[in-house]
Amino acid sequence: MLNRQQLLQEYLLLPAEAQRQVVDFIVFLRQRYGIIEETGAHASIENEEFIGMWKGREEFEEGTNWLRDLRKKEWRESL
Repeated sequence: MLNRQQLLQEYLLLPAEAQRQVVDFIVFLRQRYGIIEETGAHASIENEEFIGMWKGREEFEEGTNWLRDLRKKEWRESL
């Protein structure tokens, strides 16, 4: 079984779509096992471990430009 650090490293190695699938599956499991209360309000994520995990990454310093360039590249390749 992976420890938290190993699990995070494995997650970070996945492509973006696979990372979204992992997050969706975690949300599904939390709901299925009653970990998230169904109050209609959004759950607070301020204290979650993943908050800030991208801090200090050079490629994200100008996040808007980085995302725009990434989308252009991906969309150009998929045409």
